[in-house]
Amino acid sequence: MNHLPVCATCKRELRCKKNSYAVIDGSGLWHGDLWECPGCDLQVVVGFGAAPLMEPHDPKFTHLVAAETRDYGPPLVMEDV
Repeated sequence: MNHLPVCATCKRELRCKKNSYAVIDGSGLWHGDLWECPGCDLQVVVGFGAAPLMEPHDPKFTHLVAAETRDYGPPLVMEDV
């Protein structure tokens, strides 16, 4: 079985909306792929690498986030749960 991700609500295959979508969590800046359901607009980000592009303690972290925001739009910032 070789399917794209499937929406459990709509039972439709998700479509990739954007590659290299920026996500920030407590361990750094990551890139993943943003997928969206064409039926209900559910969105998920999957396909992250094994390590963040940059960690928050790196002196260039703030500059990289600002450049990403300027060039590609604001990153998704994860909330702590």
